[in-house]
Amino acid sequence: MKRVLLLILLCSSLLVVSSSTDGFPEMQYSACISATHAPINITGNVDFIGQGWSGDGSADDPFLIQNLDITSNVTCIRIADTTAWFIIRDCQLESYWDEDYAIGYNAVELCNLSNGVLENCDIHGSASCIFLVDCNNTEVRGCRLRSISAHGLYGVRLQECRILENNIPQSGMHGVELMDGNDIDFADNQISDSLQSGVSFHKLSRCIMADNAVSSCNGHGMLLNEVLDSSVFGNSITLNGAYGLNAYAINSSFVNNTVTENHGYGIDLEGSGNTLYGNIIGGNGVFNARDRGSNNTWDDSVSLGNAWGDYTGFGSYAIEGEAGSIDRYPATIPGVIGPALILMVLAAGILAIPLLYFLRKRVGLRHMQPSSDAKSSPLVCRVPVWLKVFSFLPE
Repeated sequence: MKRVLLLILLCSSLLVVSSSTDGFPEMQYSACISATHAPINITGNVDFIGQGWSGDGSADDPFLIQNLDITSNVTCIRIADTTAWFIIRDCQLESYWDEDYAIGYNAVELCNLSNGVLENCDIHGSASCIFLVDCNNTEVRGCRLRSISAHGLYGVRLQECRILENNIPQSGMHGVELMDGNDIDFADNQISDSLQSGVSFHKLSRCIMADNAVSSCNGHGMLLNEVLDSSVFGNSITLNGAYGLNAYAINSSFVNNTVTENHGYGIDLEGSGNTLYGNIIGGNGVFNARDRGSNNTWDDSVSLGNAWGDYTGFGSYAIEGEAGSIDRYPATIPGVIGPALILMVLAAGILAIPLLYFLRKRVGLRHMQPSSDAKSSPLVCRVPVWLKVFSFLPE
């Protein structure tokens, strides 16, 4: 009974976690870490049963690996060659650097499998935090990933996978790198301070990249290479060391993204058949946008273009680059004093000076007239008070 009470107290104390010593907030778990555990290696469906994990591997009752603390100089959890449904949940996983062999390991490896879920885990990797290869219908959700020398998440040949709501505050290479995949949902992730690009995607098709925040990475915010028939919308891409969005894309849409204050181009686009509108693009270091592709449309072909930090407010907006593209329906960025307003204020000031000079001469700011009874009354100024402000003007 005492052990049960002690375990309950331990669980409740872990529900609220203070800040860690490295300055990053700790993951708040929905359940407690109940036990330390040795590294887990599963190679086939039968290993779930043989190792005693709860569940039967069906969609309604998946095998469950939960509430574990695994710290090791090798991979913490490796699952390969399975089709059974499983969930890894609420675990703390850390693979530390092997000093004897001078090598780092991925903290989690999922290989040649389907129907897996990894959720709400705090993962530190001496190599990549999560390594996915040949995975189908697999989900990574709500995890906090920090890698010393490689990626937060690295995936190859993924089909119908979901990467959602993860926090990746530090990576030794890219925050997330994916290669050769289809039908991937990548949404609501927060990625910052990667030593290379925040997001690096290569040879992907029919993907959704939505509502991610990518900031303060040394490389590009998002690097998309050979991305086909995909949607990129609602992302915030700011304060990155190279380009905000560097994309070679075909037949894809880029809508309602915020691309601001990146060191290089805001958007550098290659490829063809892409549509871009509703984006906020401003304050970037070189040009806000460049188009080196063909047949790309920088508005919705009806009435909506993009908001530009350097738009003058008159006519269309010319996109830098050999494509010769234009935004036919550009707008200024709300709340930003753009070139158009500055020019209007300057022009108004310049035109106002002759008018004020004429009024001053007409009213006679310095040649004031005495009243009818000069002996009994002091000199009375009949000049409007507001005009005295401009007494600096010459006669």
